[in-house]
Amino acid sequence: MIEKIKLLFNENKYVQIDKNIGNEICFTKEEREYLFVKDYSQEDFKSFFSCDKTKSLIDYFDKLKIEYSNAEKNSSLIIFVKLDNLETEYDLIENQILAIEEDEYFFRKYVIAYKEDMIEKLPNENIRNFINEVVTNGNIDNFRVEKFQNKLYFLALQLFVKLPFLKYVPKYNNFKSIQSILDNKLDDSLKEVNQLFDDLDLMNDEEEKLFLSQDTKDDDLFKVYQGILK
Repeated sequence: MIEKIKLLFNENKYVQIDKNIGNEICFTKEEREYLFVKDYSQEDFKSFFSCDKTKSLIDYFDKLKIEYSNAEKNSSLIIFVKLDNLETEYDLIENQILAIEEDEYFFRKYVIAYKEDMIEKLPNENIRNFINEVVTNGNIDNFRVEKFQNKLYFLALQLFVKLPFLKYVPKYNNFKSIQSILDNKLDDSLKEVNQLFDDLDLMNDEEEKLFLSQDTKDDDLFKVYQGILK
């Protein structure tokens, strides 16, 4: 798993820190953020906070901070957990995943569960494009019913959600993001408000007083502002 992830990091312009301070793996991008990568067995993961693997990682982190002073506040840990059977074992560690990801000490933490045969299906190049296609061709409705029916889809979703630098690119040109929909709605609402103020500018003093005294007009203006906030 780690070797494939190294390729994915390299594709996204991350370089591995090569220091003689331990065997841990850490990537950085222009020394602005630091991503640690660690592979855990199911047994080690169950005792994550006290196992030797985590202690070794924290020791490495402490040494790294001496040379990279900004690492303390700009580090994340990507935890890969190898399971033999997703269907039966994932539920057993789900609460542990939540507990670890919510833990605030040392660094932000993201947990990705996988099986070895899922990793074997990842290519050795253009991994980001490959998993983007997997998500595009997947079926989110089927996933909601049975998340392990398509294991590669499950892995691809985890990678997009858990790896901070990965962004899913929709395939279809007519796709509109939530942000673009909100922006369009805001633009339309602002045009209505501007039109109301333009109307006020064209009125003389008497007409303006009459306009502002009408409850219906006040209600209209309020509704426009209310629409912006929705």
